[in-house]
Amino acid sequence: MKILNGSKILLMAVVLLASSCSSMLYTSVDVLKPARVTFDPKDTRLLIVNNSVPQPIDYGHRVQYFNERPYLETVNTDSLSLFAIESLAETLAEKEFFSTITIHDQRVNNSKYFFTLTYLPFDTVNALCDRFDSDVILSLDRIKVSDKIDEYYLNEEFEYYTTLEARYETRWSVYVPEKSTFQALTLNDTVFWDVRSPQRKQGVKALPDRYNALIDGALYAGRNAVDKFIPYWTKADRYFFTGGNKKLTQGMDSVTVRNWEGAIAVWNSILESNASSSTKAKVSHNIAVVYEIQGDIEKAVEQIDKALDYITKSAMIDSDTTFTILAYYDELQKRKQEAELLDKQLGD
Repeated sequence: MKILNGSKILLMAVVLLASSCSSMLYTSVDVLKPARVTFDPKDTRLLIVNNSVPQPIDYGHRVQYFNERPYLETVNTDSLSLFAIESLAETLAEKEFFSTITIHDQRVNNSKYFFTLTYLPFDTVNALCDRFDSDVILSLDRIKVSDKIDEYYLNEEFEYYTTLEARYETRWSVYVPEKSTFQALTLNDTVFWDVRSPQRKQGVKALPDRYNALIDGALYAGRNAVDKFIPYWTKADRYFFTGGNKKLTQGMDSVTVRNWEGAIAVWNSILESNASSSTKAKVSHNIAVVYEIQGDIEKAVEQIDKALDYITKSAMIDSDTTFTILAYYDELQKRKQEAELLDKQLGD
């Protein structure tokens, strides 16, 4: 199974990038990102409920064989919501963000209308929280999947290429007792399988069973939803300027052994010297990266501001350096805003 999403693989090797006037060293840093939903830190007891209506068995399951008319299959998807919820709860428990996580797996929505969203009445919210001794409710209001089997013929390879793609839309909402408003969120995920075969329709046989494949997709959708509800760690690209000044290079020797204070001390001596403004801009950028690695966003922002000041004073700075510093400035401004939201989500 291949997961298609917006993430990218980071190569954990150091790469040197050459430009006309400078060279840079690439690395990656761990960054804590805020969730899209903010829970009150005092609401530590979570209740997850199934408020969805099962998808009709004859909706969304398409087949398109090579040179044939497309048609719809029937697939029973009434258990997808339970698999998504169980996967979500299991992954949340691993993060230890909530003190308790309870699943109310009985469907609380008795409607028969799949395409009409029905949110939880507030008297139901209060009753459920009292019943399960919970502070907050996370509700799955709908899980919809549109899946398609496609068969193609690859002329250059003289073989058939068969794919199964499933696109999920999950609708979630968050409720707190005694409040008259709630937060709603729509998430989208895609899972994909493919097979090559010299014989027609053999690839279809090699694909996973459609029902089991859709369950795998629901499990993934549940796991993938976790990062939208609680803060999560990710990787971010960062660059150090390495050339053009002996002390700049000397500071990088300290970086390679994670001697952050040593690197800052060497680079600060450049800022106090008669070095050019373009060199000082690179140094201030590097110091900002070190402070970010140490977790001090405020000091990182101060240093990148200095780097911008040096850019304005320099008449000989190259475009690559300017672009790198400006891009990092934007990144740090975003991180500063996110830090304020993280304080709310983490209760710091």
